[in-house]
Amino acid sequence: MTRLKSAPFAICLNMLRNTKSILAICLALSLFGIMFATTRQSPAVFRYGDNPYLLARDVIRTEPPPKSFMELQEIEQKSRLKHLRQVCSEHKELSEGPIEQETADHIYVNYNIKGIYCYIPKVACSNWKRVMMVLEGYPKHINDITGWEAHENNGMTLLSSLPLEEQSAVLANFTKFMVARDPFVRILSAYKNKFEDLVEYDSKVHFQYYGKLIMQRYRRKPTRMNLATGRGVRWPEFVAYLTDPEQRLAFENHWQDMKSICSPCKINYDYIAKLETIKDDSEFILRNFNVSDEITFPEAHNSNPTDSKNQYYRYYDQLTLGVIKKLWNVYKLDFELFGYPKPDLF
Repeated sequence: MTRLKSAPFAICLNMLRNTKSILAICLALSLFGIMFATTRQSPAVFRYGDNPYLLARDVIRTEPPPKSFMELQEIEQKSRLKHLRQVCSEHKELSEGPIEQETADHIYVNYNIKGIYCYIPKVACSNWKRVMMVLEGYPKHINDITGWEAHENNGMTLLSSLPLEEQSAVLANFTKFMVARDPFVRILSAYKNKFEDLVEYDSKVHFQYYGKLIMQRYRRKPTRMNLATGRGVRWPEFVAYLTDPEQRLAFENHWQDMKSICSPCKINYDYIAKLETIKDDSEFILRNFNVSDEITFPEAHNSNPTDSKNQYYRYYDQLTLGVIKKLWNVYKLDFELFGYPKPDLF
Protein backbone atom coordinates (compact mmCIF):
# COMPACT_ATOMS: atom_id res chain seq x y z
CA MET A 1 0.00 0.00 0.00
CA THR A 2 2.91 2.37 0.75
CA ARG A 3 4.30 1.83 -2.70
CA LEU A 4 0.99 2.60 -4.26
CA LYS A 5 0.83 5.91 -2.44
CA SER A 6 4.45 7.01 -2.96
CA ALA A 7 5.03 5.93 -6.55
CA PRO A 8 2.93 8.66 -8.13
CA PHE A 9 4.70 11.35 -6.02
CA ALA A 10 8.13 10.11 -7.17
CA ILE A 11 7.03 10.28 -10.77
CA CYS A 12 5.83 13.81 -10.23
CA LEU A 13 9.12 14.96 -8.71
CA ASN A 14 11.06 13.63 -11.65
CA MET A 15 8.71 15.27 -14.09
CA LEU A 16 8.75 18.61 -12.21
CA ARG A 17 12.52 18.88 -12.77
CA ASN A 18 11.75 19.27 -16.45
CA THR A 19 8.50 21.20 -16.39
CA LYS A 20 5.77 22.47 -14.15
CA SER A 21 3.08 22.20 -16.78
CA ILE A 22 2.11 18.69 -15.86
CA LEU A 23 1.45 19.44 -12.15
CA ALA A 24 -2.23 18.69 -12.57
CA ILE A 25 -1.47 15.27 -14.02
CA CYS A 26 0.75 14.46 -11.05
CA LEU A 27 -1.89 15.45 -8.58
CA ALA A 28 -4.41 13.29 -10.43
CA LEU A 29 -2.08 10.32 -10.34
CA SER A 30 -1.52 10.84 -6.60
CA LEU A 31 -5.25 10.95 -5.97
CA PHE A 32 -5.71 7.78 -8.01
CA GLY A 33 -3.08 6.00 -5.94
CA ILE A 34 -4.76 6.96 -2.68
CA MET A 35 -8.19 5.89 -3.91
CA PHE A 36 -6.87 2.57 -5.20
CA ALA A 37 -5.16 1.81 -1.89
CA THR A 38 -8.32 2.69 0.04
CA THR A 39 -10.37 0.46 -2.20
CA ARG A 40 -8.00 -2.42 -1.53
CA GLN A 41 -8.69 -2.00 2.21
CA SER A 42 -12.48 -2.23 1.85
CA PRO A 43 -13.76 -5.79 1.76
CA ALA A 44 -16.16 -6.81 -0.93
CA VAL A 45 -19.71 -7.28 0.22
CA PHE A 46 -21.35 -10.52 -0.84
CA ARG A 47 -25.08 -10.65 -0.80
CA TYR A 48 -27.62 -13.35 -0.08
CA GLY A 49 -30.77 -12.20 -1.75
CA ASP A 50 -30.96 -8.45 -1.12
CA ASN A 51 -29.26 -8.42 2.30
CA PRO A 52 -25.53 -7.67 2.70
CA TYR A 53 -23.60 -9.43 5.45
CA LEU A 54 -20.33 -7.86 6.60
CA LEU A 55 -18.66 -9.38 9.67
CA ALA A 56 -15.66 -8.53 11.86
CA ARG A 57 -12.14 -8.61 10.43
CA ASP A 58 -13.50 -8.27 6.92
CA VAL A 59 -14.55 -11.93 6.89
CA ILE A 60 -17.41 -12.25 4.46
CA ARG A 61 -20.14 -14.76 5.23
CA THR A 62 -23.65 -15.35 4.10
CA GLU A 63 -26.63 -16.70 6.04
CA PRO A 64 -27.57 -20.25 5.10
CA PRO A 65 -30.64 -20.49 2.90
CA PRO A 66 -33.90 -20.93 4.82
CA LYS A 67 -34.89 -24.54 5.44
CA SER A 68 -37.54 -26.03 3.22
CA PHE A 69 -40.96 -27.15 4.43
CA MET A 70 -39.87 -30.79 4.35
CA GLU A 71 -36.66 -30.07 6.26
CA LEU A 72 -38.54 -28.23 8.99
CA GLN A 73 -41.09 -31.01 9.26
CA GLU A 74 -38.36 -33.63 9.42
CA ILE A 75 -36.76 -31.76 12.32
CA GLU A 76 -40.11 -31.57 14.13
CA GLN A 77 -40.78 -35.27 13.61
CA LYS A 78 -37.36 -36.24 14.92
CA SER A 79 -38.01 -34.11 18.00
CA ARG A 80 -41.41 -35.72 18.64
CA LEU A 81 -40.10 -39.24 18.20
CA LYS A 82 -37.07 -38.59 20.39
CA HIS A 83 -39.33 -37.27 23.14
CA LEU A 84 -41.71 -40.22 22.77
CA ARG A 85 -38.90 -42.76 23.05
CA GLN A 86 -37.47 -41.00 26.07
CA VAL A 87 -40.80 -41.16 27.92
CA CYS A 88 -41.24 -44.79 26.87
CA SER A 89 -37.82 -45.59 28.36
CA GLU A 90 -38.97 -44.05 31.64
CA HIS A 91 -42.08 -46.26 31.70
CA LYS A 92 -40.75 -49.65 30.63
CA GLU A 93 -44.06 -51.34 31.40
CA LEU A 94 -45.51 -49.63 28.30
CA SER A 95 -43.12 -51.59 26.07
CA GLU A 96 -43.67 -55.00 27.61
CA GLY A 97 -45.68 -57.80 26.02
CA PRO A 98 -47.26 -58.16 22.58
CA ILE A 99 -49.47 -55.62 20.87
CA GLU A 100 -52.93 -55.64 22.41
CA GLN A 101 -56.00 -56.66 20.43
CA GLU A 102 -57.38 -53.15 20.88
CA THR A 103 -54.40 -51.73 18.98
CA ALA A 104 -54.61 -54.29 16.18
CA ASP A 105 -58.29 -53.36 15.78
CA HIS A 106 -57.36 -49.68 15.27
CA ILE A 107 -54.66 -50.11 12.63
CA TYR A 108 -55.39 -49.95 8.91
CA VAL A 109 -52.93 -51.52 6.48
CA ASN A 110 -52.65 -50.02 2.98
CA TYR A 111 -50.68 -52.20 0.58
CA ASN A 112 -50.79 -49.65 -2.26
CA ILE A 113 -48.61 -47.17 -0.39
CA LYS A 114 -47.07 -49.64 2.05
CA GLY A 115 -48.49 -47.60 4.88
CA ILE A 116 -49.97 -48.27 8.31
CA TYR A 117 -52.31 -45.83 10.05
CA CYS A 118 -53.45 -46.19 13.67
CA TYR A 119 -56.65 -44.22 14.10
CA ILE A 120 -57.83 -42.65 17.35
CA PRO A 121 -61.45 -41.45 17.58
CA LYS A 122 -61.85 -37.67 17.92
CA VAL A 123 -58.40 -37.11 16.39
CA ALA A 124 -59.07 -36.36 12.69
CA CYS A 125 -59.77 -40.04 12.09
CA SER A 126 -62.77 -39.41 9.80
CA ASN A 127 -60.67 -37.50 7.28
CA TRP A 128 -57.63 -39.72 7.54
CA LYS A 129 -59.86 -42.72 6.90
CA ARG A 130 -61.18 -40.95 3.79
CA VAL A 131 -57.63 -40.33 2.62
CA MET A 132 -56.62 -43.96 3.13
CA MET A 133 -59.79 -45.17 1.39
CA VAL A 134 -59.02 -43.12 -1.72
CA LEU A 135 -55.42 -44.32 -1.73
CA GLU A 136 -56.73 -47.87 -1.63
CA GLY A 137 -58.90 -47.24 -4.68
CA TYR A 138 -62.28 -46.35 -3.18
CA PRO A 139 -64.49 -45.25 -6.11
CA LYS A 140 -65.52 -41.85 -4.77
CA HIS A 141 -64.00 -38.39 -4.51
CA ILE A 142 -62.70 -37.80 -1.00
CA ASN A 143 -65.24 -35.03 -0.32
CA ASP A 144 -68.12 -37.31 -1.31
CA ILE A 145 -67.30 -40.05 1.20
CA THR A 146 -69.84 -39.94 4.04
CA GLY A 147 -69.08 -40.40 7.69
CA TRP A 148 -70.95 -43.70 7.66
CA GLU A 149 -68.80 -44.98 4.81
CA ALA A 150 -65.60 -43.84 6.49
CA HIS A 151 -66.39 -45.52 9.80
CA GLU A 152 -68.68 -48.43 8.97
CA ASN A 153 -68.10 -49.42 5.36
CA ASN A 154 -64.61 -48.33 4.35
CA GLY A 155 -63.46 -51.68 2.97
CA MET A 156 -59.95 -51.25 4.39
CA THR A 157 -57.75 -53.97 5.85
CA LEU A 158 -57.40 -54.07 9.62
CA LEU A 159 -54.17 -55.38 11.09
CA SER A 160 -56.18 -57.71 13.30
CA SER A 161 -57.61 -59.44 10.22
CA LEU A 162 -54.18 -60.62 9.07
CA PRO A 163 -52.34 -63.77 10.18
CA LEU A 164 -49.81 -63.08 12.93
CA GLU A 165 -46.87 -63.66 10.60
CA GLU A 166 -48.24 -61.11 8.13
CA GLN A 167 -48.91 -58.65 10.95
CA SER A 168 -45.27 -58.84 11.99
CA ALA A 169 -44.12 -58.37 8.39
CA VAL A 170 -46.11 -55.23 7.69
CA LEU A 171 -45.27 -53.70 11.06
CA ALA A 172 -41.58 -54.25 10.31
CA ASN A 173 -41.58 -53.03 6.70
CA PHE A 174 -44.39 -50.52 6.18
CA THR A 175 -44.32 -46.82 7.07
CA LYS A 176 -46.32 -46.27 10.25
CA PHE A 177 -48.05 -43.15 11.55
CA MET A 178 -50.66 -42.02 14.06
CA VAL A 179 -52.27 -38.72 15.06
CA ALA A 180 -52.44 -37.37 18.63
CA ARG A 181 -54.43 -34.57 20.26
CA ASP A 182 -54.42 -32.66 23.53
CA PRO A 183 -56.06 -35.25 25.85
CA PHE A 184 -58.32 -32.85 27.73
CA VAL A 185 -59.55 -31.25 24.51
CA ARG A 186 -60.15 -34.68 23.02
CA ILE A 187 -62.37 -35.97 25.83
CA LEU A 188 -64.34 -32.72 25.83
CA SER A 189 -64.88 -33.16 22.09
CA ALA A 190 -66.08 -36.72 22.73
CA TYR A 191 -68.56 -35.54 25.37
CA LYS A 192 -69.96 -32.76 23.20
CA ASN A 193 -70.35 -35.02 20.19
CA LYS A 194 -71.67 -38.18 21.83
CA PHE A 195 -73.73 -36.89 24.76
CA GLU A 196 -74.45 -33.18 24.45
CA ASP A 197 -75.49 -33.45 20.78
CA LEU A 198 -78.85 -35.16 21.34
CA VAL A 199 -79.45 -35.76 17.63
CA GLU A 200 -76.22 -37.75 17.50
CA TYR A 201 -76.99 -39.42 20.82
CA ASP A 202 -80.47 -40.52 19.77
CA SER A 203 -79.09 -42.06 16.57
CA LYS A 204 -76.46 -44.20 18.33
CA VAL A 205 -77.75 -46.99 20.57
CA HIS A 206 -74.15 -47.79 21.41
CA PHE A 207 -73.68 -44.53 23.29
CA GLN A 208 -77.08 -44.71 24.92
CA TYR A 209 -75.75 -47.62 26.95
CA TYR A 210 -73.13 -45.32 28.46
CA GLY A 211 -75.64 -42.52 28.95
CA LYS A 212 -77.88 -44.80 31.00
CA LEU A 213 -74.90 -46.09 32.98
CA ILE A 214 -73.77 -42.55 33.83
CA MET A 215 -77.28 -41.51 34.83
CA GLN A 216 -77.61 -44.51 37.11
CA ARG A 217 -74.21 -44.12 38.77
CA TYR A 218 -73.50 -40.39 38.82
CA ARG A 219 -76.78 -38.42 38.51
CA ARG A 220 -78.16 -37.36 41.87
CA LYS A 221 -81.83 -38.29 42.11
CA PRO A 222 -82.29 -39.33 38.48
CA THR A 223 -85.82 -39.39 37.09
CA ARG A 224 -87.35 -42.42 35.47
CA MET A 225 -86.82 -40.71 32.13
CA ASN A 226 -83.14 -40.17 32.93
CA LEU A 227 -82.68 -43.84 33.71
CA ALA A 228 -84.72 -45.02 30.74
CA THR A 229 -83.02 -42.92 28.07
CA GLY A 230 -79.74 -41.61 29.47
CA ARG A 231 -80.37 -38.36 27.59
CA GLY A 232 -78.82 -35.16 28.86
CA VAL A 233 -75.67 -36.39 30.59
CA ARG A 234 -73.91 -33.38 32.10
CA TRP A 235 -70.20 -32.70 31.68
CA PRO A 236 -69.33 -33.10 35.41
CA GLU A 237 -71.20 -36.42 35.40
CA PHE A 238 -69.24 -37.63 32.40
CA VAL A 239 -65.99 -36.66 34.14
CA ALA A 240 -67.13 -38.46 37.32
CA TYR A 241 -67.52 -41.57 35.16
CA LEU A 242 -64.04 -41.08 33.61
CA THR A 243 -62.37 -40.70 37.00
CA ASP A 244 -64.04 -43.73 38.56
CA PRO A 245 -61.35 -46.46 38.80
CA GLU A 246 -64.01 -49.14 38.41
CA GLN A 247 -64.78 -47.93 34.88
CA ARG A 248 -61.25 -47.74 33.48
CA LEU A 249 -61.09 -51.25 32.05
CA ALA A 250 -64.32 -50.77 30.09
CA PHE A 251 -63.62 -47.40 28.44
CA GLU A 252 -65.14 -46.85 25.02
CA ASN A 253 -62.55 -45.94 22.41
CA HIS A 254 -63.76 -42.35 22.03
CA TRP A 255 -62.38 -41.60 25.49
CA GLN A 256 -59.90 -44.44 25.87
CA ASP A 257 -56.39 -43.08 26.37
CA MET A 258 -54.31 -42.75 23.20
CA LYS A 259 -51.45 -44.89 24.45
CA SER A 260 -53.81 -47.85 24.93
CA ILE A 261 -55.25 -47.49 21.44
CA CYS A 262 -52.04 -47.14 19.40
CA SER A 263 -49.35 -48.62 21.71
CA PRO A 264 -46.67 -46.06 20.78
CA CYS A 265 -44.08 -47.71 23.01
CA LYS A 266 -44.54 -51.12 21.35
CA ILE A 267 -44.85 -49.98 17.74
CA ASN A 268 -41.98 -48.04 16.20
CA TYR A 269 -43.95 -45.29 14.48
CA ASP A 270 -42.23 -43.30 11.74
CA TYR A 271 -44.40 -40.21 12.12
CA ILE A 272 -46.46 -38.71 14.95
CA ALA A 273 -48.92 -36.15 13.62
CA LYS A 274 -50.93 -33.85 15.87
CA LEU A 275 -54.39 -32.43 15.36
CA GLU A 276 -53.12 -29.00 16.35
CA THR A 277 -50.78 -29.02 13.31
CA ILE A 278 -52.79 -31.39 11.14
CA LYS A 279 -52.49 -29.47 7.87
CA ASP A 280 -48.69 -29.39 7.79
CA ASP A 281 -48.28 -32.84 9.34
CA SER A 282 -50.64 -34.42 6.82
CA GLU A 283 -48.94 -32.70 3.91
CA PHE A 284 -45.57 -33.97 5.13
CA ILE A 285 -46.83 -37.55 5.49
CA LEU A 286 -48.52 -37.56 2.08
CA ARG A 287 -45.36 -36.22 0.45
CA ASN A 288 -43.34 -38.99 2.04
CA PHE A 289 -45.77 -41.51 0.59
CA ASN A 290 -45.30 -39.74 -2.79
CA VAL A 291 -49.04 -39.16 -3.17
CA SER A 292 -49.34 -35.44 -2.41
CA ASP A 293 -50.01 -34.75 -6.11
CA GLU A 294 -52.91 -37.20 -6.06
CA ILE A 295 -54.71 -36.24 -2.88
CA THR A 296 -54.93 -33.42 -0.33
CA PHE A 297 -56.00 -33.75 3.27
CA PRO A 298 -59.59 -32.43 3.53
CA GLU A 299 -60.35 -29.05 5.01
CA ALA A 300 -61.60 -28.85 8.60
CA HIS A 301 -65.23 -28.26 7.60
CA ASN A 302 -65.44 -31.91 6.59
CA SER A 303 -64.74 -32.98 10.14
CA ASN A 304 -65.45 -31.84 13.69
CA PRO A 305 -63.21 -28.83 14.44
CA THR A 306 -61.00 -28.41 17.47
CA ASP A 307 -62.87 -26.87 20.40
CA SER A 308 -62.09 -23.21 20.99
CA LYS A 309 -60.32 -22.04 24.13
CA ASN A 310 -63.48 -20.26 25.27
CA GLN A 311 -65.42 -23.51 25.16
CA TYR A 312 -62.58 -25.35 26.84
CA TYR A 313 -62.48 -23.07 29.89
CA ARG A 314 -66.27 -22.82 30.05
CA TYR A 315 -66.53 -26.57 30.54
CA TYR A 316 -63.49 -27.14 32.74
CA ASP A 317 -64.52 -24.28 35.02
CA GLN A 318 -67.45 -26.49 36.01
CA LEU A 319 -65.07 -28.96 37.68
CA THR A 320 -63.46 -28.68 41.07
CA LEU A 321 -59.68 -28.63 41.38
CA GLY A 322 -59.72 -32.06 42.96
CA VAL A 323 -61.70 -33.56 40.08
CA ILE A 324 -59.39 -31.98 37.49
CA LYS A 325 -56.39 -33.53 39.25
CA LYS A 326 -58.08 -36.94 39.16
CA LEU A 327 -58.77 -36.49 35.44
CA TRP A 328 -55.14 -35.49 34.89
CA ASN A 329 -54.01 -38.74 36.51
CA VAL A 330 -56.19 -40.73 34.10
CA TYR A 331 -54.61 -39.13 31.01
CA LYS A 332 -51.23 -38.07 32.40
CA LEU A 333 -49.20 -40.48 30.28
CA ASP A 334 -50.89 -39.29 27.11
CA PHE A 335 -49.80 -35.75 27.94
CA GLU A 336 -46.25 -36.90 28.60
CA LEU A 337 -45.82 -39.31 25.69
CA PHE A 338 -46.99 -36.89 23.03
CA GLY A 339 -45.36 -33.78 24.46
CA TYR A 340 -48.45 -31.85 25.56
CA PRO A 341 -47.90 -29.40 28.42
CA LYS A 342 -49.65 -29.90 31.72
CA PRO A 343 -53.00 -28.05 31.61
CA ASP A 344 -53.06 -24.58 33.16
CA LEU A 345 -56.18 -25.54 35.08
CA PHE A 346 -54.36 -26.43 38.31
